[in-house]
Amino acid sequence: MKTYLAYRPHFSHPIAAAAFSIIAAFTGRTMVVYFTKRTDGERRRMVCYYNPQLITRRSWDPSSKQLLQVFDIEQGAGRFISMDAVEKIVIGGTSHYPTAAPAPATPPARPSQLAEIKAELDSMFY
Repeated sequence: MKTYLAYRPHFSHPIAAAAFSIIAAFTGRTMVVYFTKRTDGERRRMVCYYNPQLITRRSWDPSSKQLLQVFDIEQGAGRFISMDAVEKIVIGGTSHYPTAAPAPATPPARPSQLAEIKAELDSMFY
């Protein structure tokens, strides 16, 4: 039987802390996280959500290794994200960059881009 623990992770790496503050602000919402896997250096795109109420209790603290447990919607299971390797987080069509530097200036999305994004999300969930 799994036990669950609501907790607030503490990240020592500045990028990890910045990424977590973005993700925590949108708890329970679907997001797309772009990051680099530690094991093989592969750049990943994960559609997921974060819910601290559903974190599986472990004998070790994942945040001590700069990891955050999220629910991967495409795989239908819990997964870990290397928070110190997060490049971008997209929530509701808005890109968030977890850096100490200001985010790059990007022009607003054109209506055709919004339609493409909506079509991609619709194809994933419906």
